[in-house]
Amino acid sequence: NHFIYSLKTAGETVTEKELRAFIRQYEGKNITDFLFNVNARVSAVPSKVFDSVLDQYETAKKENRTSEHLGGIDIAYDLFEKQAIDMYAVWFEETRAIGMKPWLSFRMNDIHSSFSEDMTLQSAYYLAHPEYRRAAYRRCVSASDCAYDYAHEAVRARMLAYIEEMAERYDADGFEIDWMREPTCFAPGREDGAVLTAFMEKVSAIRKRAEEKYGHKILISVTVPPHPETARKMGFFVSEWARNGLCEIVVPIGRWASTTNDISSSMWKEWMYPASPEVIPGHQILIRSTFSAPVQIQTFETSVGAAAAFYGDGADGTYLYNFMDRIGSFLCEGTGLKTDLDNPVRLGELLCTLGDREKVEHSVRRHIYTLTDVRGEWDRHPSDLPIRVQQNDYYFNVRIPVGYVPEERTVYVILAIKPEEADFQPTDIEVWLSGRKCSFETFCDIETHCSVNRGYMFRVDDGAPLGIVGMIEFTSPNLKVFTVDYAEIYVHQ
Repeated sequence: NHFIYSLKTAGETVTEKELRAFIRQYEGKNITDFLFNVNARVSAVPSKVFDSVLDQYETAKKENRTSEHLGGIDIAYDLFEKQAIDMYAVWFEETRAIGMKPWLSFRMNDIHSSFSEDMTLQSAYYLAHPEYRRAAYRRCVSASDCAYDYAHEAVRARMLAYIEEMAERYDADGFEIDWMREPTCFAPGREDGAVLTAFMEKVSAIRKRAEEKYGHKILISVTVPPHPETARKMGFFVSEWARNGLCEIVVPIGRWASTTNDISSSMWKEWMYPASPEVIPGHQILIRSTFSAPVQIQTFETSVGAAAAFYGDGADGTYLYNFMDRIGSFLCEGTGLKTDLDNPVRLGELLCTLGDREKVEHSVRRHIYTLTDVRGEWDRHPSDLPIRVQQNDYYFNVRIPVGYVPEERTVYVILAIKPEEADFQPTDIEVWLSGRKCSFETFCDIETHCSVNRGYMFRVDDGAPLGIVGMIEFTSPNLKVFTVDYAEIYVHQ
């Protein structure tokens, strides 16, 4: 999408010549592997499994609909339908011709355009199945709420069918299973690593069938949250994947708001021992120190600084995400953002440098403190108590391990609440526990004496088993302002 959007913005036409030139610009830049993403919620190429952007483009044109993405997709449509050129096939061929390895990259749970029905990046399947969204039990107020819930067999089967379809269409040297688009793959509090491990086993089986077809080895790389504990809590049992031979490369990486500079490759390797997949931390094109800080674009010196830190802690290589060939037109024009990497020569120098540890360590570089923009929802700053609640478009999360809870037990959520308005009522707070609605039962004292504020006790309506972790979610449906400084899950007789 970025390729065709950039060319459309520049008013350029695209033929096979331009497709090959796009790859040729990377010749001699010290790049070993080139990953080609083929999907968001829709497929970038013709598909019998996913809606494709080509289908969406035809429909949009017939219905005289427009969108921010429609303009660029006519280039893809022209290539595939009018010129009969599969741009990915051309790219794969050219990539091998200059000594790089082409990979297929699959976004496992993309959430672009989640709240729009008039987008060429929107999927008819997604619109037809709201029950497959991870927050289907309540209002979806964020794009991550709208991600698919991999607890549903239909969601997993459809994704596997698409991976197999693309593996049959393209001869790739590797499959990237990109769990960072998006890492929220289960209903809050329902994260299930066993489900995703079984899924990865089936991906590996697809890989083996592709190896038999093409007669060469195919690697599997996984992009996962930057820190192993967070990844595991979110359902990514990467150590089991590695020990069972389900992946050969692990790419810990921030989501999109910033490169995460404190990724520890040595910790990841200890976590996966005795398996020894390569650990290659990822760089995002953006960088910032806090969520409230202005967005900035990486520079040569900040990128080299991150690479030096990664290499120093045992990284096996460098991985770049969203480092587009036209950074200037993509990120700088009209935004006021600046970077020396909008100069193609400087960007080329960076590419030549990052893959060479000695060059990295002998370069002028900057090391800055960066935020970690992908944590479990329970680990984000707003989940640190006390929490002041004043909006109804965000669900605050508090994650509490509970262990085994017998199904016959009655479960309550107790919150200590300090309202800021005299007319505050129990109905002014909406509470869920791991996807189950909680109804106000009574006021109570905080028996643990951990808060001086009044206790509000909510009964969990559904008696289904909890699992070993409870995820409390709450918001202010009526826009009343209050503070929560205590949260408890009470398992009663």
